[in-house]
Amino acid sequence: MKNVLFIKEEHTLMRKLITGVLFSVLLVGCGNPNFHSQEKNMNHQVGNYEGRILEIAVIGDQELPEINNVKYENIKLSALDHNVSTFDAIIITESAFSEADKEKYVPFFNTVKYPVFFFGTEGFMDFAFVSENTTMEMAANEESGYVQGFNGRNTEDSISWRFFLPDGPEKDEVKDKELLVKVFNVIDGLKES
Repeated sequence: MKNVLFIKEEHTLMRKLITGVLFSVLLVGCGNPNFHSQEKNMNHQVGNYEGRILEIAVIGDQELPEINNVKYENIKLSALDHNVSTFDAIIITESAFSEADKEKYVPFFNTVKYPVFFFGTEGFMDFAFVSENTTMEMAANEESGYVQGFNGRNTEDSISWRFFLPDGPEKDEVKDKELLVKVFNVIDGLKES
């Protein structure tokens, strides 16, 4: 009888161990749902944007600073079509995050053919917008970038970016324009490669 009890306890322990390992793998996968992507931390010093003329769709009511060679078009998220690539990229500002977090936009973000950047995402990861049944609250992460973006989601050529505000007193000195210049240099570089 002791042998049967021991085997049963060992079987239960093994089941708990396997469940724990599977749960850990699932958590790691949820932490970065696009783990095959090439993630870049683009925090080098930046001057002015001097690349080709870019047409950027802006979603949200944040006024973005004027930058040479960049044309903004303010549009509503519901007006975007993933098959139309009339823009070089989309920038979604903080005021539109709650709308972008709705389930109905997940298919759009997963199939859009041009880069998408979320401006002001410090405190959560952008996978909240591309994963079903995931909210910004569920994607909370204090080490997330202030600007996060991706291109080619769920493809072999997928790439993602994270732009961070610096730590310390200079954090307040970094202006939206400096981060946008970094974003626009990335977008310009996509057409070159």
